[in-house]
Amino acid sequence: MKDGFDGRYTPAAMRRFVEEERGRAIRAASRAERHEGLIETAGTEMRPFHRRMAGLHRDTERRHRASAELHATHADSLESWAARDSRTLPPKFMTAVAQASGSRSMTVTLLGRNNVEAAVASSDPIAEAAHDLEYVIGEGPSRTAMIRPAPLSVCGEEALTREWPTFGPAVRELGIWAVASARLGAIDLPLGALTAYRTGAEPDPVSARSVGSVAEVLTATALRLDEPSGDGLPPHPLFDEVDQHLVVHQATGAVMISDECTAADALALIRARAFVRNQSITEVALEIVARSRGLN
Repeated sequence: MKDGFDGRYTPAAMRRFVEEERGRAIRAASRAERHEGLIETAGTEMRPFHRRMAGLHRDTERRHRASAELHATHADSLESWAARDSRTLPPKFMTAVAQASGSRSMTVTLLGRNNVEAAVASSDPIAEAAHDLEYVIGEGPSRTAMIRPAPLSVCGEEALTREWPTFGPAVRELGIWAVASARLGAIDLPLGALTAYRTGAEPDPVSARSVGSVAEVLTATALRLDEPSGDGLPPHPLFDEVDQHLVVHQATGAVMISDECTAADALALIRARAFVRNQSITEVALEIVARSRGLN
């Protein structure tokens, strides 16, 4: 589905994917209708089975329709961009994610080996700054979402500080007063988190559920581990936008060698320097790699 140029989807390829998702939704709806009809006609012992199967197929239909809507939004943006001036950067897929979630500022955080954050994609500068705070401080909604049993959590103004004593006050300085976060993947195999940062009031239940719905879509499409591309990443436009923290990993290795410490301790030193100097963790990592020496 890629166009051969920087791995980005063409509008035509995205439209084909949208139609495929709509077709899957129609087929799931047909299966659900069949089981719903059998609930009334089947024997008493089979009715719970048909009721359960109807519910499963309706859930599948809902996910495919949400996926079609999300990717259609991105296809619309790509077509508008191509018609205007394709010499500029194409629109972000994360912008479509934010629109579908009802929030302007969103991040997708992805885990690597040993449940260490490996990559992040953001929709706008506010989301980038908020996630950088979380990465530097070591606490926040993305991290909590990955380990919490509930697939979706919402924190308003008061809960921000109560839940995260350091991150909460810091993120308020960015004008963020509420967050909604949803786990990507299953509780026993978390793949990351989708987090919405809100500059207004706490999201209403419908908006909060939309974050969970989009998280389900990303898990089923962008994070399909059975379809790796040539670079080892799933073939999806989200992965054209991720920052893989390569420079942070390089800096961590440099500090491990120079300070003879573990990877966890080296990363903690980098975070501490970023926090004290009010810099992003990437800025500190770039300095370390350039100097190729430790922080002592």
